[in-house]
Amino acid sequence: MWIRLQRIAVDPLLIVVLTYLAGMGQLGVGLLYFGLILVHELAHGLVAHRFGLRVVRVELTPFGGRAYIPELNVVDPSVEITIALAGPLTNLALGAVAGLIVDAFGVAADHEMLVAWQQINLSLAVFNLLPGLPLDGGRIVRALLASRIGWVAATRRAARFGEWWGLTTALVGAVLIWRAAGIAGMSFVVTGLFLLLSARREGETGSF
Repeated sequence: MWIRLQRIAVDPLLIVVLTYLAGMGQLGVGLLYFGLILVHELAHGLVAHRFGLRVVRVELTPFGGRAYIPELNVVDPSVEITIALAGPLTNLALGAVAGLIVDAFGVAADHEMLVAWQQINLSLAVFNLLPGLPLDGGRIVRALLASRIGWVAATRRAARFGEWWGLTTALVGAVLIWRAAGIAGMSFVVTGLFLLLSARREGETGSF
């Protein structure tokens, strides 16, 4: 069943990042990474569509992606949990496929890209399952809390968890920078700050 999308929105900054990766000789890995993020978000959209929900658009940025599903705040909590799990489970399934490819083709397969395929899928699954908005794990936490304290209060609490994870990620990045792991540390700092700000926006949305 096809998903009816109005559009797939791409942040112009993503093009800048891909251009930089091309200059570093890492365009293939970059395209793989953002391609798998798109698949992750489309998995959310497909499951939401099966439940009769509209998927307005899928947005891709240098920091991740998001499937916009306007009616998500009025669905049964079990539906939100199912939709939230669709992305990470898809990544785990895709990661497992790499092992099958190795078994089937052996040395004929591109070992470097297969390793990248496994690592990216595993990292996307694990990171997105952290229990804080706007991550999938945060949506699961919100759904579990919503039946007890209501959707708005549950959104605010899950958003606070997301802020905590964002701050923790940024602090890990600061430590890495201090230990001379510049590029890796900066990526953690930027990701953490983005997560912190996104969680704060999610919490403000809960006031409507």
